[in-house]
Amino acid sequence: MGRQDRGENPIDYKPIHAFASSAQTYCAVIDACESYSSSVFLLKLAEALAAMYKDGFALPDVEPASSEHGPRLTPDEWSQIFGSVHEKLKVAVQYYKDHGTDEEYLATIMLPDDIADLYQDINAGLNVFKRGSDDDMRDAAWEWRFGFMGHYGRHMVNAIRTVHIMLCDSLHYTEER
Repeated sequence: MGRQDRGENPIDYKPIHAFASSAQTYCAVIDACESYSSSVFLLKLAEALAAMYKDGFALPDVEPASSEHGPRLTPDEWSQIFGSVHEKLKVAVQYYKDHGTDEEYLATIMLPDDIADLYQDINAGLNVFKRGSDDDMRDAAWEWRFGFMGHYGRHMVNAIRTVHIMLCDSLHYTEER
């Protein structure tokens, strides 16, 4: 256990550390996007998203120590992530175009947007978490839990759905792993 929350409830830091670990893995997968084949990227993305989704439900409901949030990406940084993911998924997008499926919109627009927004929110909390104090961990946990239950949680679920569809269709359009 750890320090007590303002409501006198002890804070369990294990789930905070677990989420930080899965968040770091997710950000590392996105940062290395260009070094993976499309099929390997999709598989790593699916694994990272699933881990964060599972760990998100275990985040403790704590009060933040401050009202400060982690730094956000600049518009150029966000666009770089969106562009890298969009470029990596060109093969999948072509498959959907060739076969006239309704999933083309998910692959071309929604998934890169979901991934970039998710990265921005997760990374902001990671920057706070990495400072290392108890207050920083509480602030990061609050920021992650608040986002998980709202904004980026929706992006995460949409990304999981789209990646799942793409992986299930992967025999049709991706190169060998």
